[in-house]
Amino acid sequence: MHRYEVLDGRVSFPAYMIATNLYQISPAVLALLPSLAIAYALLGWTFATFLVQYIFCSLFLIISLGMGRVLCLLYDGDHTKFSRPFSLFVILNFLFSGAVVPISKFPPYFKWLYMTSYTFWATSGATLNQLRYGDPIGEYPCTTAITCVMSDNSILTRYLGYIPLTTVPKSMLVLILLYVMVLVTEFFTGRSRSHGRFAKLKREECGGDD
Repeated sequence: MHRYEVLDGRVSFPAYMIATNLYQISPAVLALLPSLAIAYALLGWTFATFLVQYIFCSLFLIISLGMGRVLCLLYDGDHTKFSRPFSLFVILNFLFSGAVVPISKFPPYFKWLYMTSYTFWATSGATLNQLRYGDPIGEYPCTTAITCVMSDNSILTRYLGYIPLTTVPKSMLVLILLYVMVLVTEFFTGRSRSHGRFAKLKREECGGDD
């Protein structure tokens, strides 16, 4: 299925959107499964947290891909027009994820920036899930101040700043809502663009017939 089939009216945009989403996103999401399993085995983590971590990773991936699809529609597939702004957006998202710099280290008036980062919601949910149900540091005995602090998950979560801003269910709900928003944006953007292009093609055909 090609996008020109949408422009000439042979395929509706909803059908095109569903088909291309399945074609592009399914392989990436399925590839996460063995990759994450290998990471768990290498790190020695308990697989009790695996399913939720996989969901968080998948949501983060499909939101990123979905935003790229929306930009492709807005710029008619010209990657040179949006690749740099999108790369900057991704970098800023990682900066305000809490993984690079803990939220607790930022001034309070900057914390709202974290709430606008979908990377924050993915990272915070995955981290809190692992700290709550998993064993992030392995079987190290609590013999020093550092290992004792690391073994206290409540201290870690507050140091990172994820608590009390969010919880595992809240982070997952926000990501799901964000993905729905991306899908809705893609649908209306693509439909309006395809209808406009279709009308333009029709006008050109009518002009050519004259």
